[in-house]
Amino acid sequence: MAARIPHNSSARTLLRSTIACIVLGVATLVSGGAPTAHAINSGGGLAIQPTSSNAQAGVTNRSKFTYKLKPGSVQTDSVVVSNLNDTARLVTVYVANAFTTTSGKIGVRPNDQAKSGAVEWLRFTTKLGDGTIEIAGKSSATIPFTISIPPNAAPGDYAFGVAVAPVVEAPKPAPGQNAIQIVQAAATLVELRVDGPLIPIVRVGTLEVQSSPKFVPGFTGGTTTTTFEVVNIGNVRLNNTIHITEHNAFGTIIHTEPDIELNNLLPGSKVKITRSWANDAYIKGSVQIDITTDTDARETRSQSYWSVSWHSFVVPGALALLLLALWVLVRRRRRQKAGLPASPRPLLSPPMGAHTGQSAAGAQSSVTDDGSDPLWTGSP
Repeated sequence: MAARIPHNSSARTLLRSTIACIVLGVATLVSGGAPTAHAINSGGGLAIQPTSSNAQAGVTNRSKFTYKLKPGSVQTDSVVVSNLNDTARLVTVYVANAFTTTSGKIGVRPNDQAKSGAVEWLRFTTKLGDGTIEIAGKSSATIPFTISIPPNAAPGDYAFGVAVAPVVEAPKPAPGQNAIQIVQAAATLVELRVDGPLIPIVRVGTLEVQSSPKFVPGFTGGTTTTTFEVVNIGNVRLNNTIHITEHNAFGTIIHTEPDIELNNLLPGSKVKITRSWANDAYIKGSVQIDITTDTDARETRSQSYWSVSWHSFVVPGALALLLLALWVLVRRRRRQKAGLPASPRPLLSPPMGAHTGQSAAGAQSSVTDDGSDPLWTGSP
């Protein structure tokens, strides 16, 4: 196994490996053709690439390593490391796990991060001592290796990288200070598929929705933010299309986000995605995530949310009170124009000793003893 780049405990060493320097675009895992081979240059004067051909693998002009192997098989190959500088360089050659970036590319982790899985199947057959080799200026070194697939290896897709980084001395900071060292690395990708049943499965992991309600519903915009994870729990690398919709309380779609293309999601990988838009459902809504892949794997998951704040009720309540006040004012003015009192007169009880009589139409009426107009009518 390649040795780590030495560092001083009093300094912080930042290894900017292919996470920051190199992002590897990936074609189909086991493709019929291969693009023209090219070196992946870190910009630090080093480059690494597969040897141009491999008779055992039956490939030529490679830009990466691709294999389809059976459990228990052994694959031999070699990688070319180039020193583009004028002077000799001492470099570290190592293998490291690959991962899927949020943009759907494949990156290779730094040498000082933990290694696991298929990365342990590769062994360099050239003696590298502590993992380092010196390469003369404007020269290259071919480093052979073997990949041994365990007999009980699980079927499916695997990916890791073979990388090179310069050996540099750690900085010596002054007492009480820290020093940051940036080490650039270059890498080439190794993709292999172990024969056996392929099971594509994609899932939506953590799903959170946050809503900033509209200050005045229907007039000023609110914001909906959703954060979710796309997880590959199968054994096949997946290319995914993610469709996001927002629904109101009645299930009607009120917003649709542009589709997201997330390619090269490696088995066991998960990618976190966040999207925000200026729209929200009033009081209550939901966000739905639909994922389709280049296989039969699909996933749908939704999350409801409440979009409520104090102004969701205060503003509508104030508007309702204003409308009620206007209605009362208009009604009062209409009654005044019609010569009616602003409000109905109260009903009075019949005076003591009142007499009742029958009108010509048969209706009952009441009059007072002094013959004045009645203030009350009705049956005795």
